[in-house]
Amino acid sequence: MDIRLALILALSLIFVSLWLSFLINISFVFLILIYLFIQFFYSKLLKGIAVIDILTIALGYILRVIAGEVASGYHLPVWLILTTISISLFLALGKRRSELTLLSKTKGENISSIRASLSHYSDNLLNVYIAIFATATFISYSLFTFLENPKGILISFWGVIPPELLPGFFQRKWLMITIIPVVYGLMRYLQDIYEKHEGESPEKVLFSDKPLLATVVVWAALVVLIIYFISP
Repeated sequence: MDIRLALILALSLIFVSLWLSFLINISFVFLILIYLFIQFFYSKLLKGIAVIDILTIALGYILRVIAGEVASGYHLPVWLILTTISISLFLALGKRRSELTLLSKTKGENISSIRASLSHYSDNLLNVYIAIFATATFISYSLFTFLENPKGILISFWGVIPPELLPGFFQRKWLMITIIPVVYGLMRYLQDIYEKHEGESPEKVLFSDKPLLATVVVWAALVVLIIYFISP
């Protein structure tokens, strides 16, 4: 594709996105602009700076979640925000770990000439980082499920019954069940990083790994079931 045509297409999509975001609210527009600036500086400068590159990638994931919060009007609980931060750093580190593995197998290539920041990482260092934020994701999500009392659009006949009068079955912290698919998902993703040497593209890993995709679907179904049909 011609560079000029690609540039025109990119700018057109940006302007259309900004125009559509104005239809939501001004805060959403502000977040879109921040995201675009971060992506620009990442591609031009930040991706070559060790640690900063990982933080920038994670910030991109976090901004997407915050944008969803702003657009929907739903206030994220603090433990869910911490979970978002932890899993964003986990995914960003998995991306760098997979890239380092792939480049290390390329003979005759200087890693620093391909991506400067990778030359400052060792396998062991990234392994430690990944372990830290995989653990942080598990702990923060577990605390979220334990402390959060979800109140959604409940089935109609529960709406007229005070929660304290509901059977004990409906008063339990059912969100904690979703810890099971989350733990499996983390372990499966780690397997993709270390055994399959994937992870450089989280979206690609998700849609190419059927067990992982099924886990996400099961997790989402459980969350909807618990919030909208079981929780008082």
